[in-house]
Amino acid sequence: MPWIPIYADENDFLLIMEKLNDDSDIAFIVPNGRKKWIAVHSINLLNDGTYYLWHMPGGPIQNYKEGRVDVLGKKLRKLFNVPGNMLEEAGWVEDPFKGWKGPHQAGDKNLPFLGNEPNIIELKVRIQGQDSPDSIGLSSFGWIAGRYKSTGSPAA
Repeated sequence: MPWIPIYADENDFLLIMEKLNDDSDIAFIVPNGRKKWIAVHSINLLNDGTYYLWHMPGGPIQNYKEGRVDVLGKKLRKLFNVPGNMLEEAGWVEDPFKGWKGPHQAGDKNLPFLGNEPNIIELKVRIQGQDSPDSIGLSSFGWIAGRYKSTGSPAA
């Protein structure tokens, strides 16, 4: 999986946010209620946390829904403390800017489950480092890219 690590402080993230907000090919995917999501062209602040960016020319967003109950899978999820049922594809999101309903990531209710689509970019913001009070954290951009090309599912 391609990954770009960066060390950036608050001022750097103001510039990064400005560039992302101005990029007509990028939209942020943000919560819009319980298990509801919406794509927006801009946000006001990048705090510490994980964000999903949709590269719109890369294709539509795949939606997922909770599927059938898998008894063995349910026992394994309980053993490893992973909530929910099996997830299955539920078609493409018709208009991400109008919002949609779908499951969240296991362990993070602020992030939608989006599978492994090559048009979704993960931005991890860690402004504060852990080494000392004045250190800068390790942030990153990451994406799946062409990881599944050999299976017949290349990136657009």
